[in-house]
Amino acid sequence: MKTATTAATTLLASINRNLAAISSHSFPGPAPTICSTSSSVASHFASKDYQSFLFDCDGVVYRVSDKIPGATESIQWLQSQGKRCLFVTNSSGRDRESMRAKLSTVLGMELETDQMVPSCFTAASFIKDNHPNVKKALVIGDAGVVSELEKIGVECIGGAADHGKNAARG
Repeated sequence: MKTATTAATTLLASINRNLAAISSHSFPGPAPTICSTSSSVASHFASKDYQSFLFDCDGVVYRVSDKIPGATESIQWLQSQGKRCLFVTNSSGRDRESMRAKLSTVLGMELETDQMVPSCFTAASFIKDNHPNVKKALVIGDAGVVSELEKIGVECIGGAADHGKNAARG
């Protein structure tokens, strides 16, 4: 237990140092790595009885459109150990398929749509499971929200669904 605590403390100290160093700078090139996890810390968690790993996307797997160093190798290694890797994000701009396409491109590896969990999918799943009578919704949100709602049979007005109409109205 002491080794995991020491590793976690070292990791947090590294994150804090790197965040402090970049907090007031603007970078013209690829986004800097804030934190990299050592293979010993990663293998410690992977050796436990965990079957699934959730990765946040922006800032963990990539930053803007730059892959975080070691992300692909870590994900591939976990999958080779029979672990399930899911990708979560609070962004609602992309539906699951668009998210899969972006991550596959950025990481340079094939991923499955069912590994993607954007907030718009979670919202649509919640509506489908808890409010199955909803057939029409006013969307104040991005294209991902509209796409995921339409996939469960909800007609959308507003949001990205109304974009062309709004432009025509002036």
